Amino acid sequence: MTLQASQLIDLGPDDCLVAFTSAPYAVATQRVALLAKEARAKVIAVTDTPISAVGQIADVILAAASTGAGLQNSFVASMAIANALLNGVAAADSELTLARYGRLAKVLGRLDAFLLKADDAE
Repeated sequence: MTLQASQLIDLGPDDCLVAFTSAPYAVATQRVALLAKEARAKVIAVTDTPISAVGQIADVILAAASTGAGLQNSFVASMAIANALLNGVAAADSELTLARYGRLAKVLGRLDAFLLKADDAE
């Protein structure tokens, strides 16, 4: 919650929160979405039903089927939506995205972050 709180204090009308929620619906997700709305940020709900607590306050609802029961739900649909959103944001400014990914790759290389190296994947 501390990380969320530190990020929420800077939310404003030019920002957008993407909230992922499905049964049994985490209280923290709803509270963060409410705080985002209070800050006049847009809220996108990726949820299993538009009548979920977050769905009811969202500006945009992206339906994501959630299969399973309780804490053992499958989030494959939600992850597909997250991937599509990420690709859309990246495509909106592809030059900036590629530059950022280049810088990130250099940092990860310096940190020796992965067991499988790019040369090993060929």
